[in-house]
Amino acid sequence: HVANATSMAPVWTALVGASCAACNAASTAFDGSSVEGVATPLATMFSLDRSTGATQWLTPVAEGPHYQSVSNADGVVWTVDSTANLDGFDAATGQPLVHRPLSVDAGAPVTNDTSAGVAIAEHQLFVAAGGVSYVTAPGYVIAYGTG
Repeated sequence: HVANATSMAPVWTALVGASCAACNAASTAFDGSSVEGVATPLATMFSLDRSTGATQWLTPVAEGPHYQSVSNADGVVWTVDSTANLDGFDAATGQPLVHRPLSVDAGAPVTNDTSAGVAIAEHQLFVAAGGVSYVTAPGYVIAYGTG
């Protein structure tokens, strides 16, 4: 749902996934013209037009419930999936660009069943990896640069 910030009157509504009480807890991203996010339980990355809510593209993420945030920068939409992979999608088309296991760069097995995500600053991605809610487990922040 999108509302006018001044009047709180409805502007548009878009259905992006099935209703699921234990799903759809992730945040969306906004790049100035589109709203991107992941709808679950079927885990589909979506892009909606900011003015109308019209679907611009849909791409499978291939997981169950998705609790991780979505970020974007420089034409790429980023998220971490529940199976601990860093996923990047072309913001214009939804084409998958990156699907990298975080355990490779952490040097250890990691999980991402909680609300981990991707922060972007100074031309780098900072990706949270590891840990399960309410369980003591090692956690990592992995930095990826442009080379």
